[in-house]
Amino acid sequence: MTNATTNKKEAARESVMKFLKATIEGLLNEPDKVRYKVAQGETMLIEVLVPKAEISKVIGKGGKHARSIIILALGISSHHGVKSVISIQEG
Repeated sequence: MTNATTNKKEAARESVMKFLKATIEGLLNEPDKVRYKVAQGETMLIEVLVPKAEISKVIGKGGKHARSIIILALGISSHHGVKSVISIQEG
């Protein structure tokens, strides 16, 4: 992996994480309890673990909030040329 590829992936990770943290934590009463797991290989994998008491605020009615958050985060990742998989779960 070249240095340019590494920098591109790091920039994508930082941008996506900044967006996810601002958006998801802004919805919650206890944002400090949200956990993030990131695995970066060919595809960047991000798991967002939200406490049970607050998961409904992030998921939204019929999953609309979660779907919108994921679509926007994937757009940010794509802008940097990096493939991503993002999962929002209770945890």
